[in-house]
Parts: sequence; C-alpha cells; structure tokens
Amino acid sequence: MFRNPIFSTIVVTSCLFLYQAFCSLGIAINFNYIIFLISPLLMIWMVLTILKDKKTKVRELKEGEEWGYGDIEKDSLGVF
Repeated sequence: MFRNPIFSTIVVTSCLFLYQAFCSLGIAINFNYIIFLISPLLMIWMVLTILKDKKTKVRELKEGEEWGYGDIEKDSLGVF
C-alpha cells in the first residue's frame, strides 16, 4: 500500500489541501506546523514511490543513445 504511486499521490495531495484549508480558515494552527514540517518527507516519499514504480513497461536505450523517452518513438516527435 505504501509503495502504490496512486496512494502516495492521494495522501500528499490531501495533506496539501488540508494545510491550505486550515491556513485559510485559521484553524488547527498546531496541525499546520506539523504538516509544514513533514511536507518535505511526504514529497520525497511520493517522488521515490513514483520513480520506483515498475508497472509501466519501457524499452531500454539502444547503443549510442544517451537519453530518450521510453514511451514514445523518436520518429513520431517530428523534431529530429
């Protein structure tokens, strides 16, 4: 459950909305301090969860390719 990218995104977004709502309404000031202090940890958790997700199949880069998009072919971009 904690390694699910959808779950982590929902939790972090919910904390953001709660923080903003409580700040706007001026309630639960101590709760706002707690959310503010743990927000960097929540963001790091969300980013690492999304980056470590292996559900999407992407191709490996070929020899000589330094970077690229795994979900789209270079020819379909129309730039190169």
